[in-house]
Amino acid sequence: MRFLAALFLCLLPQLAAAQERPSAILVLDASGSMWGQIDGKAKITIAQEVIGGLLTDMPGDQALGLTAYGHRRKGDCNDIETLVLPGGDTRAAIANAVNAIQPKGKTPLSAAVIQAAETLKYSEEKATVILVSDGKETCEFDPCEVGKQLEQTGVDFTAHVIGFDIADPADRAELQCLAEETGGTYYSASNAQELGTAIFEVVEVNQPPVAITARVTATAVTSLSNTPITDPITWALTGPNGPVDVSAEQNPFSLDLDLGAYTLTADWLIGEQSQTTAFELFGSADATVQIVFDAPLPKASVTPSENPATAGSMIDILWAGPGAVQDFIGIGPQGATGADRWENFAYTKDGAPAALLMPVTPGAYTLSYFHGPDHLVLATADLTVTPVSASLTAPAEAPAGSQITLDWTGPGYDNDYIGIGPVAAQDSGRWQNYSYTREGSPLPLTLPVEPGAYMIRYFLGQDRAVLAERPITLTAAGASITAPETAPAGSTIQVGWSGPDYEGDYIAIGKPDASGAAQWETYSYTRDGSPLALETPTEPGNYLIRYITGQDRKTLAEAPLVLEPVTASLTAPQTAIGGAVITVEWTGPNYPQDFIAIGKTGAEGSARWAKYTRTEEGSPLTLQLPAAPGDYTLRYFLNADRSVLAEAPITLTQAPATLSAPPRARAGEVTEITWQGPDYPSDYIAIGKAGAEGSARWEKYIRTSSGNPATLPLPETPGTYVIRYFINADRYVIAEIPITLE
Repeated sequence: MRFLAALFLCLLPQLAAAQERPSAILVLDASGSMWGQIDGKAKITIAQEVIGGLLTDMPGDQALGLTAYGHRRKGDCNDIETLVLPGGDTRAAIANAVNAIQPKGKTPLSAAVIQAAETLKYSEEKATVILVSDGKETCEFDPCEVGKQLEQTGVDFTAHVIGFDIADPADRAELQCLAEETGGTYYSASNAQELGTAIFEVVEVNQPPVAITARVTATAVTSLSNTPITDPITWALTGPNGPVDVSAEQNPFSLDLDLGAYTLTADWLIGEQSQTTAFELFGSADATVQIVFDAPLPKASVTPSENPATAGSMIDILWAGPGAVQDFIGIGPQGATGADRWENFAYTKDGAPAALLMPVTPGAYTLSYFHGPDHLVLATADLTVTPVSASLTAPAEAPAGSQITLDWTGPGYDNDYIGIGPVAAQDSGRWQNYSYTREGSPLPLTLPVEPGAYMIRYFLGQDRAVLAERPITLTAAGASITAPETAPAGSTIQVGWSGPDYEGDYIAIGKPDASGAAQWETYSYTRDGSPLALETPTEPGNYLIRYITGQDRKTLAEAPLVLEPVTASLTAPQTAIGGAVITVEWTGPNYPQDFIAIGKTGAEGSARWAKYTRTEEGSPLTLQLPAAPGDYTLRYFLNADRSVLAEAPITLTQAPATLSAPPRARAGEVTEITWQGPDYPSDYIAIGKAGAEGSARWEKYIRTSSGNPATLPLPETPGTYVIRYFINADRYVIAEIPITLE
């Protein structure tokens, strides 16, 4: 904002002495458009701040007045008011008037300039009007014609115009004409920077320059660091008025400089470098100038422990250098550029010597010491990489899916492996199965289950390069299944089989049209022998028994199986008391882990077996009932898939119970409770805070098995409590009474 204040000062007429200063009036646009924004701030707010700066820097004896338009009424071309007449030290009055303005109306800028000129008696005395406006004339006058008339009829009249954010060329032209017809200057500004620039373009036209300087700090650094160079730096500075004295060899140095263009040269004597930069000062804000010297590269060296070196091997690289955090030793083909210069690399932070993996392709390579984030090369060394060989010995033919043993020779580098894949396979299809060479030679290798022509290959772990290969033909493996044609659903059958019995092979049951994992709804591994026990699915229907290889789920043999429905029945009371134990008679398959359960009618999932007993207990069996009353269903569940074979409804009523105890008692003591209730095993009478939930309901308790009346210990803390009768099975409350502890 000091730029804007300086601009206004520039527009005040130049006079030699205070007593000769002519009067001037500032005409301020207060039309509604002044609420528009420049850089997020209302134009009226910018104008108010600028005028505030003007008044601060303006001499007290400057006779300045203030006229505004559009600030009182909307749509009124006569809304023009002289708020402050020119006179002695009007700064405070103008500041108060400007800050009180609220833009509202039209833009009678020409009439406002005329009124200001008449107030200054422009036809009799020298007069200056400074117009600040953001738009075109919206009333009857032509600003250009008004400028001509005022120039012709005035003694020495000048109008300077500052246009705020005026985008329309026609609007700018009429304001520019107003200024030029009176010998004034038009300034166009769309942002603060342009306003500042305008100040310095016109400052010498209107009055002697206001002394504006800027504090400049110059620093010399290297390209590797923003830290100032500590060695002596010699500076040479030339500005708009010639050389500027910078006598000290300080780095950084700071000077107060006049505005303008400068050239700065820095000599780094120890670094044997000189750098020059140019800069320009536009305003009084502090400025910084940085001169960057090329940093001298640190010294380094790299020496391979082997030369030539075998492809794919790991060798030691002796190195010397700065060892910065990001430094590394890399190897790449001779003549490579960019990242190709480090096919493989090792960080210097891991110590010296550096263990570096050689490329797998033989040829001429370059070792390099790479320094810093820009990968500057500090040292190089030539290195030759020689070929590495391998061999494979394996049968020419083997059953598909079997495991063979092969002999191999080769480098046995980390993660090298022997793989098998179809002869024409590409990429990872070349190693459908594989074994790592670290397991030694001879090496076991599991073969794919699909018959056909395959290739066994020795792969380098580094980049999957093939060192050796050998063809092999895989023949089909046979299998058979012997099993009953029908069986009860959910039963366990005996299945005879023949087949390769590879690791992970299994006999499975699934629907005939099933695919994927649905082919083995139930299964048993062939390692269990032949015949093996196989549990059947619980859903009746047509199925297939399959011999499936564990390696890739390939079916080698299959046999049909029809599963017939199984039934069950339940006989139990239709009503019972909640929490009681009832007797249930049943019929059914009694498969392992089958169970009779009770759950709420309409329940789903595990809520269907709130309580249960295994059928292995025999028929009849006993079943603990839930404590809560309601409508329930008894169900016979097949354990295999929780399917229901039979169900019967039962209604549970609440077990009757009563409690009797004194309404008040002393905290921390005991009280006698007279009770009536079912007295199921582990039932208890407890006391807890009124409104308590969960285990907080039984701060203290006593089992009903202790007798009647029961002696109940009381909590230590006074308050309002509730004594409750709990059925232990579900922590279910069947009676409660309040008690106050004092």
